Amino acid sequence: MSELRSYESENIYDFLGVPKIINAAGTYTIFGGSRMRELSIAAMGQASRSFVEIPVLLRKANEYLAKITKNEAAFITGGAAAALYLATLSCMINKGRVPLDVWYDLDRVRECEVIMHRSHRNAYDWAILQTGAKIVEIGWPSVMYESGFPNEFNTSIDKTVGELRARINYNTVAIFYTAGLTVDKGGWVPAGAAEFETVLEIAKEHGIPVIVDAAAQLPPVENLWNYTKAGADITIFSGGKDMRGPQSAGLMVGKSKLLNTLYEIGNPNHGPGRMLKVGREEIAALVTAVDYFVHMDHDARLEWCEGQVAELEKAFLGDNRISVERSFPNEAGQPIPRALVKISGMSAQQLVQALYNQDPKIATIPGVDGVFVNPMTMEEGEMDLVAEGLKRILQKTEV
Repeated sequence: MSELRSYESENIYDFLGVPKIINAAGTYTIFGGSRMRELSIAAMGQASRSFVEIPVLLRKANEYLAKITKNEAAFITGGAAAALYLATLSCMINKGRVPLDVWYDLDRVRECEVIMHRSHRNAYDWAILQTGAKIVEIGWPSVMYESGFPNEFNTSIDKTVGELRARINYNTVAIFYTAGLTVDKGGWVPAGAAEFETVLEIAKEHGIPVIVDAAAQLPPVENLWNYTKAGADITIFSGGKDMRGPQSAGLMVGKSKLLNTLYEIGNPNHGPGRMLKVGREEIAALVTAVDYFVHMDHDARLEWCEGQVAELEKAFLGDNRISVERSFPNEAGQPIPRALVKISGMSAQQLVQALYNQDPKIATIPGVDGVFVNPMTMEEGEMDLVAEGLKRILQKTEV
Protein backbone atom coordinates (compact mmCIF):
# COMPACT_ATOMS: atom_id res chain seq x y z
CA MET A 1 0.00 0.00 0.00
CA SER A 2 1.37 3.42 -0.96
CA GLU A 3 -0.77 5.43 1.44
CA LEU A 4 -0.79 5.09 5.20
CA ARG A 5 -3.97 3.77 6.68
CA SER A 6 -5.31 6.25 9.23
CA TYR A 7 -4.63 3.89 12.16
CA GLU A 8 -0.94 3.96 11.23
CA SER A 9 -0.75 7.67 11.88
CA GLU A 10 -3.22 8.07 14.75
CA ASN A 11 -4.17 6.25 17.94
CA ILE A 12 -6.06 3.02 17.27
CA TYR A 13 -8.72 3.97 19.83
CA ASP A 14 -9.32 7.25 18.04
CA PHE A 15 -9.48 5.39 14.73
CA LEU A 16 -12.15 3.05 16.11
CA GLY A 17 -14.01 5.80 17.96
CA VAL A 18 -13.42 4.32 21.41
CA PRO A 19 -13.03 6.92 24.20
CA LYS A 20 -9.98 6.54 26.44
CA ILE A 21 -10.48 6.36 30.21
CA ILE A 22 -8.61 7.57 33.26
CA ASN A 23 -8.68 4.43 35.36
CA ALA A 24 -8.98 5.52 38.98
CA ALA A 25 -10.93 2.36 39.84
CA GLY A 26 -8.23 -0.30 39.99
CA THR A 27 -7.07 -3.36 38.08
CA TYR A 28 -10.51 -4.35 36.82
CA THR A 29 -10.74 -6.52 33.72
CA ILE A 30 -13.55 -4.38 32.32
CA PHE A 31 -11.09 -1.47 32.02
CA GLY A 32 -8.23 -3.61 30.74
CA GLY A 33 -6.50 -4.54 34.01
CA SER A 34 -3.30 -2.49 34.13
CA ARG A 35 -1.06 -0.67 31.69
CA MET A 36 1.59 -3.01 30.35
CA ARG A 37 5.15 -1.95 31.09
CA GLU A 38 7.13 -0.68 28.12
CA LEU A 39 9.67 -3.48 28.51
CA SER A 40 6.87 -6.05 28.23
CA ILE A 41 5.48 -4.32 25.15
CA ALA A 42 8.97 -4.44 23.64
CA ALA A 43 9.30 -8.13 24.56
CA MET A 44 6.03 -8.89 22.73
CA GLY A 45 7.36 -7.19 19.62
CA GLN A 46 10.65 -9.08 19.80
CA ALA A 47 8.89 -12.41 20.27
CA SER A 48 6.50 -11.80 17.36
CA ARG A 49 9.35 -11.40 14.88
CA SER A 50 10.77 -14.92 15.23
CA PHE A 51 9.44 -18.47 15.21
CA VAL A 52 10.36 -20.84 18.03
CA GLU A 53 9.14 -24.17 19.35
CA ILE A 54 6.42 -23.15 21.80
CA PRO A 55 6.97 -26.13 24.15
CA VAL A 56 10.65 -25.23 24.46
CA LEU A 57 9.90 -21.54 25.05
CA LEU A 58 7.19 -22.34 27.58
CA ARG A 59 9.38 -24.71 29.58
CA LYS A 60 12.35 -22.31 29.64
CA ALA A 61 10.09 -19.40 30.65
CA ASN A 62 8.39 -21.42 33.38
CA GLU A 63 11.71 -22.61 34.78
CA TYR A 64 12.95 -19.03 35.01
CA LEU A 65 9.77 -17.81 36.68
CA ALA A 66 9.87 -20.66 39.19
CA LYS A 67 13.41 -19.64 40.11
CA ILE A 68 12.72 -15.93 40.67
CA THR A 69 9.44 -16.57 42.52
CA LYS A 70 11.08 -19.16 44.83
CA ASN A 71 8.79 -22.01 43.79
CA GLU A 72 9.32 -25.61 42.72
CA ALA A 73 7.55 -24.88 39.44
CA ALA A 74 5.64 -22.24 37.52
CA PHE A 75 3.36 -22.28 34.48
CA ILE A 76 2.16 -19.45 32.24
CA THR A 77 -1.50 -19.57 31.20
CA GLY A 78 -3.96 -17.54 29.17
CA GLY A 79 -5.27 -15.62 32.19
CA ALA A 80 -6.10 -16.54 35.79
CA ALA A 81 -9.43 -18.18 34.87
CA ALA A 82 -7.62 -20.47 32.44
CA ALA A 83 -5.26 -21.34 35.28
CA LEU A 84 -8.21 -22.40 37.48
CA TYR A 85 -9.33 -24.75 34.73
CA LEU A 86 -5.88 -26.22 34.12
CA ALA A 87 -5.12 -26.56 37.83
CA THR A 88 -8.31 -28.57 38.32
CA LEU A 89 -7.48 -30.82 35.36
CA SER A 90 -4.03 -31.50 36.75
CA CYS A 91 -5.46 -32.45 40.15
CA MET A 92 -7.94 -34.81 38.46
CA ILE A 93 -5.12 -36.54 36.63
CA ASN A 94 -2.73 -36.72 39.55
CA LYS A 95 -5.42 -38.15 41.81
CA GLY A 96 -5.67 -40.97 39.29
CA ARG A 97 -9.35 -40.35 38.71
CA VAL A 98 -8.92 -39.43 35.05
CA PRO A 99 -5.93 -41.00 33.24
CA LEU A 100 -4.47 -38.93 30.43
CA ASP A 101 -5.60 -41.32 27.72
CA VAL A 102 -9.30 -41.47 28.62
CA TRP A 103 -10.44 -37.86 28.62
CA TYR A 104 -13.31 -38.93 26.42
CA ASP A 105 -14.72 -40.95 29.37
CA LEU A 106 -16.98 -38.18 30.68
CA ASP A 107 -18.56 -40.43 33.29
CA ARG A 108 -15.22 -40.63 35.11
CA VAL A 109 -14.70 -36.90 34.73
CA ARG A 110 -18.09 -36.12 36.29
CA GLU A 111 -17.27 -38.22 39.35
CA CYS A 112 -14.50 -35.79 40.35
CA GLU A 113 -15.26 -33.34 43.16
CA VAL A 114 -13.68 -30.03 44.19
CA ILE A 115 -14.51 -28.84 47.71
CA MET A 116 -15.18 -25.11 48.14
CA HIS A 117 -16.55 -22.88 50.91
CA ARG A 118 -19.93 -21.36 50.04
CA SER A 119 -18.53 -17.95 50.95
CA HIS A 120 -15.84 -18.46 48.26
CA ARG A 121 -18.26 -19.12 45.40
CA ASN A 122 -18.06 -16.46 42.70
CA ALA A 123 -18.35 -16.00 38.94
CA TYR A 124 -14.78 -17.21 38.40
CA ASP A 125 -15.46 -20.76 39.56
CA TRP A 126 -17.16 -21.37 36.22
CA ALA A 127 -13.62 -22.22 35.10
CA ILE A 128 -13.60 -25.15 37.52
CA LEU A 129 -17.01 -26.36 36.35
CA GLN A 130 -15.80 -26.30 32.74
CA THR A 131 -13.58 -29.31 33.50
CA GLY A 132 -16.69 -31.38 34.18
CA ALA A 133 -15.88 -31.71 37.87
CA LYS A 134 -18.53 -31.12 40.54
CA ILE A 135 -18.18 -28.35 43.14
CA VAL A 136 -19.05 -29.55 46.65
CA GLU A 137 -19.96 -26.64 48.92
CA ILE A 138 -19.23 -26.48 52.65
CA GLY A 139 -20.09 -23.95 55.35
CA TRP A 140 -22.50 -21.05 55.40
CA PRO A 141 -22.24 -18.19 52.87
CA SER A 142 -21.16 -15.90 55.71
CA VAL A 143 -20.07 -16.17 59.34
CA MET A 144 -22.81 -17.09 61.82
CA TYR A 145 -21.72 -16.98 65.45
CA GLU A 146 -23.30 -18.46 68.53
CA SER A 147 -24.65 -16.28 71.38
CA GLY A 148 -21.20 -15.08 72.42
CA PHE A 149 -21.62 -16.26 76.00
CA PRO A 150 -19.25 -18.92 77.36
CA ASN A 151 -20.76 -22.30 76.52
CA GLU A 152 -19.85 -25.75 75.33
CA PHE A 153 -21.25 -25.29 71.83
CA ASN A 154 -19.04 -24.93 68.76
CA THR A 155 -19.15 -21.85 66.55
CA SER A 156 -20.20 -22.11 62.93
CA ILE A 157 -16.58 -21.96 61.81
CA ASP A 158 -15.84 -25.06 63.88
CA LYS A 159 -18.78 -26.77 62.22
CA THR A 160 -17.39 -25.80 58.81
CA VAL A 161 -14.10 -27.47 59.68
CA GLY A 162 -16.00 -30.61 60.63
CA GLU A 163 -17.92 -30.49 57.36
CA LEU A 164 -14.68 -30.16 55.40
CA ARG A 165 -13.36 -33.34 57.00
CA ALA A 166 -16.65 -35.15 56.36
CA ARG A 167 -16.87 -34.14 52.68
CA ILE A 168 -13.47 -35.53 51.67
CA ASN A 169 -13.87 -38.87 49.91
CA TYR A 170 -12.49 -41.03 47.11
CA ASN A 171 -13.78 -38.62 44.45
CA THR A 172 -12.24 -35.48 45.99
CA VAL A 173 -9.50 -34.22 43.68
CA ALA A 174 -8.83 -30.78 45.19
CA ILE A 175 -9.84 -28.15 47.73
CA PHE A 176 -10.27 -24.64 46.36
CA TYR A 177 -9.53 -21.56 48.46
CA THR A 178 -10.01 -17.86 47.64
CA ALA A 179 -7.18 -15.75 49.03
CA GLY A 180 -7.50 -12.20 50.31
CA LEU A 181 -8.79 -10.20 53.22
CA THR A 182 -12.39 -10.76 54.23
CA VAL A 183 -14.93 -7.93 53.96
CA ASP A 184 -14.84 -7.20 57.68
CA LYS A 185 -11.07 -6.62 57.43
CA GLY A 186 -11.21 -4.32 54.40
CA GLY A 187 -11.04 -6.87 51.59
CA TRP A 188 -13.60 -8.28 49.15
CA VAL A 189 -13.90 -11.94 50.21
CA PRO A 190 -17.03 -12.74 52.27
CA ALA A 191 -16.27 -14.04 55.75
CA GLY A 192 -17.25 -17.55 56.74
CA ALA A 193 -14.50 -19.87 55.50
CA ALA A 194 -12.26 -21.95 57.73
CA GLU A 195 -8.79 -20.51 58.33
CA PHE A 196 -6.35 -21.10 55.47
CA GLU A 197 -3.87 -22.85 57.76
CA THR A 198 -6.60 -25.20 59.01
CA VAL A 199 -7.64 -26.09 55.45
CA LEU A 200 -4.02 -26.81 54.54
CA GLU A 201 -3.61 -29.04 57.58
CA ILE A 202 -6.73 -31.08 56.82
CA ALA A 203 -5.83 -31.34 53.12
CA LYS A 204 -2.38 -32.61 53.98
CA GLU A 205 -3.83 -35.26 56.32
CA HIS A 206 -5.88 -36.66 53.43
CA GLY A 207 -3.37 -36.10 50.61
CA ILE A 208 -5.65 -33.64 48.79
CA PRO A 209 -4.07 -30.70 46.89
CA VAL A 210 -5.15 -27.14 47.67
CA ILE A 211 -5.68 -24.67 44.80
CA VAL A 212 -5.47 -21.00 45.82
CA ASP A 213 -7.02 -18.24 43.73
CA ALA A 214 -4.81 -15.24 44.47
CA ALA A 215 -5.44 -13.48 41.16
CA ALA A 216 -5.49 -9.98 42.69
CA GLN A 217 -3.26 -10.60 45.71
CA LEU A 218 -0.23 -8.72 44.44
CA PRO A 219 1.22 -6.69 46.08
CA PRO A 220 2.83 -7.64 48.37
CA VAL A 221 5.42 -9.32 46.16
CA GLU A 222 6.05 -11.94 48.87
CA ASN A 223 2.69 -13.52 48.02
CA LEU A 224 4.36 -15.02 44.96
CA TRP A 225 5.94 -17.53 47.31
CA ASN A 226 4.14 -17.13 50.65
CA TYR A 227 1.11 -19.27 49.78
CA THR A 228 3.17 -22.19 48.50
CA LYS A 229 5.57 -21.80 51.42
CA ALA A 230 2.57 -22.16 53.74
CA GLY A 231 1.60 -25.41 52.03
CA ALA A 232 -0.60 -24.59 49.01
CA ASP A 233 -0.05 -26.91 46.05
CA ILE A 234 -1.01 -24.44 43.30
CA THR A 235 -1.39 -20.66 43.61
CA ILE A 236 -2.81 -18.59 40.78
CA PHE A 237 -2.11 -14.94 39.91
CA SER A 238 -3.34 -12.65 37.16
CA GLY A 239 -0.61 -11.51 34.81
CA GLY A 240 -2.47 -8.36 33.80
CA LYS A 241 -3.17 -6.80 37.17
CA ASP A 242 -0.42 -5.31 39.33
CA MET A 243 2.37 -7.27 37.62
CA ARG A 244 1.42 -5.23 34.52
CA GLY A 245 1.93 -8.01 32.02
CA PRO A 246 -0.56 -8.94 29.28
CA GLN A 247 -4.18 -8.92 30.41
CA SER A 248 -4.55 -12.25 28.61
CA ALA A 249 -1.88 -13.96 30.74
CA GLY A 250 -1.87 -15.71 34.10
CA LEU A 251 0.74 -17.34 36.31
CA MET A 252 0.55 -20.56 38.30
CA VAL A 253 3.19 -21.40 40.91
CA GLY A 254 3.54 -24.40 43.18
CA LYS A 255 4.38 -28.09 43.22
CA SER A 256 6.29 -29.45 40.25
CA LYS A 257 4.31 -32.72 40.16
CA LEU A 258 1.08 -30.88 39.46
CA LEU A 259 2.38 -28.14 37.18
CA ASN A 260 4.60 -30.42 35.09
CA THR A 261 1.49 -32.42 34.14
CA LEU A 262 0.34 -29.36 32.20
CA TYR A 263 3.11 -29.86 29.66
CA GLU A 264 1.08 -32.86 28.49
CA ILE A 265 -2.43 -31.40 28.51
CA GLY A 266 -1.94 -27.64 28.21
CA ASN A 267 -1.03 -25.34 25.34
CA PRO A 268 -0.01 -26.18 22.61
CA ASN A 269 -1.08 -29.85 22.96
CA HIS A 270 -4.30 -31.20 21.55
CA GLY A 271 -6.74 -32.15 24.24
CA PRO A 272 -8.61 -30.45 27.10
CA GLY A 273 -6.15 -27.54 27.36
CA ARG A 274 -5.85 -26.79 23.64
CA MET A 275 -8.49 -24.05 23.70
CA LEU A 276 -6.44 -22.01 26.17
CA LYS A 277 -3.56 -21.04 23.91
CA VAL A 278 -0.81 -18.71 25.07
CA GLY A 279 1.18 -17.07 22.28
CA ARG A 280 4.94 -16.60 22.27
CA GLU A 281 4.26 -12.87 22.62
CA GLU A 282 2.36 -13.25 25.91
CA ILE A 283 4.95 -15.69 27.25
CA ALA A 284 7.80 -13.28 26.57
CA ALA A 285 5.91 -10.29 27.95
CA LEU A 286 4.89 -12.05 31.16
CA VAL A 287 8.45 -13.17 31.86
CA THR A 288 9.64 -9.56 31.74
CA ALA A 289 6.64 -8.31 33.76
CA VAL A 290 7.16 -10.82 36.58
CA ASP A 291 10.91 -10.25 36.56
CA TYR A 292 10.43 -6.48 36.88
CA PHE A 293 7.76 -6.88 39.57
CA VAL A 294 9.96 -9.14 41.70
CA HIS A 295 12.93 -6.78 41.55
CA MET A 296 11.22 -3.36 41.56
CA ASP A 297 11.34 -0.87 44.44
CA HIS A 298 7.97 -1.54 46.07
CA ASP A 299 8.61 0.97 48.86
CA ALA A 300 9.06 3.75 46.31
CA ARG A 301 5.86 2.71 44.54
CA LEU A 302 3.94 2.78 47.84
CA GLU A 303 5.37 6.23 48.63
CA TRP A 304 4.19 7.50 45.22
CA CYS A 305 0.67 6.18 45.83
CA GLU A 306 0.57 7.83 49.26
CA GLY A 307 1.66 11.07 47.63
CA GLN A 308 -1.13 10.88 45.06
CA VAL A 309 -3.78 10.43 47.75
CA ALA A 310 -2.29 13.35 49.71
CA GLU A 311 -2.32 15.47 46.55
CA LEU A 312 -6.05 14.90 46.08
CA GLU A 313 -6.74 15.70 49.74
CA LYS A 314 -4.76 18.93 49.47
CA ALA A 315 -6.69 20.02 46.35
CA PHE A 316 -9.90 20.36 48.41
CA LEU A 317 -8.71 21.52 51.81
CA GLY A 318 -11.18 23.98 53.33
CA ASP A 319 -14.01 23.12 50.93
CA ASN A 320 -16.92 21.93 53.08
CA ARG A 321 -18.84 20.64 50.05
CA ILE A 322 -16.41 17.79 49.48
CA SER A 323 -14.65 15.28 51.71
CA VAL A 324 -11.44 13.49 50.70
CA GLU A 325 -9.91 11.00 53.11
CA ARG A 326 -7.32 8.24 52.89
CA SER A 327 -8.63 4.66 52.80
CA PHE A 328 -6.51 1.56 53.39
CA PRO A 329 -6.24 -1.17 52.12
CA ASN A 330 -7.77 -1.02 48.65
CA GLU A 331 -10.78 -2.96 47.33
CA ALA A 332 -8.86 -6.21 46.86
CA GLY A 333 -7.24 -5.98 50.28
CA GLN A 334 -3.93 -5.01 48.71
CA PRO A 335 -1.61 -2.79 50.81
CA ILE A 336 -2.13 0.23 48.56
CA PRO A 337 -3.82 3.46 49.79
CA ARG A 338 -6.71 5.07 47.98
CA ALA A 339 -8.93 8.09 48.52
CA LEU A 340 -12.60 8.05 49.52
CA VAL A 341 -14.33 11.09 48.01
CA LYS A 342 -17.76 12.32 49.08
CA ILE A 343 -19.71 15.30 47.72
CA SER A 344 -22.54 16.71 49.79
CA GLY A 345 -25.93 15.94 48.29
CA MET A 346 -24.68 13.28 45.86
CA SER A 347 -25.01 9.53 46.23
CA ALA A 348 -22.08 7.27 45.47
CA GLN A 349 -23.65 6.08 42.22
CA GLN A 350 -24.43 9.64 41.12
CA LEU A 351 -20.81 10.63 41.67
CA VAL A 352 -19.51 7.56 39.81
CA GLN A 353 -21.72 8.46 36.85
CA ALA A 354 -20.88 12.16 36.93
CA LEU A 355 -17.15 11.43 36.74
CA TYR A 356 -17.62 8.85 34.01
CA ASN A 357 -19.75 11.17 31.88
CA GLN A 358 -16.91 13.67 31.54
CA ASP A 359 -14.24 14.02 28.88
CA PRO A 360 -11.94 12.32 29.60
CA LYS A 361 -14.00 9.64 31.29
CA ILE A 362 -12.90 8.96 34.87
CA ALA A 363 -13.61 5.46 36.15
CA THR A 364 -14.11 5.01 39.90
CA ILE A 365 -15.90 2.51 42.11
CA PRO A 366 -18.64 3.35 44.63
CA GLY A 367 -18.17 3.23 48.38
CA VAL A 368 -20.43 4.29 51.23
CA ASP A 369 -21.83 7.69 50.18
CA GLY A 370 -18.81 8.33 47.94
CA VAL A 371 -16.34 6.95 45.44
CA PHE A 372 -12.91 5.41 45.79
CA VAL A 373 -10.03 6.87 43.76
CA ASN A 374 -7.29 4.25 43.44
CA PRO A 375 -3.82 5.48 42.34
CA MET A 376 -2.44 1.99 41.61
CA THR A 377 -3.55 2.14 37.96
CA MET A 378 -2.77 5.82 37.45
CA GLU A 379 0.22 7.69 36.06
CA GLU A 380 1.82 11.02 36.92
CA GLY A 381 -0.54 13.91 36.18
CA GLU A 382 -3.75 11.88 36.12
CA MET A 383 -4.68 12.69 39.71
CA ASP A 384 -4.74 16.36 38.63
CA LEU A 385 -7.30 15.41 35.98
CA VAL A 386 -9.40 13.64 38.63
CA ALA A 387 -9.27 16.78 40.79
CA GLU A 388 -10.33 18.91 37.82
CA GLY A 389 -13.22 16.53 37.16
CA LEU A 390 -14.40 16.81 40.75
CA LYS A 391 -14.16 20.61 40.60
CA ARG A 392 -16.36 20.63 37.48
CA ILE A 393 -18.96 18.59 39.36
CA LEU A 394 -18.83 21.03 42.29
CA GLN A 395 -19.36 23.98 39.95
CA LYS A 396 -22.46 22.35 38.47
CA THR A 397 -23.92 21.59 41.89
CA GLU A 398 -23.49 25.13 43.20
CA VAL A 399 -26.73 26.82 44.21
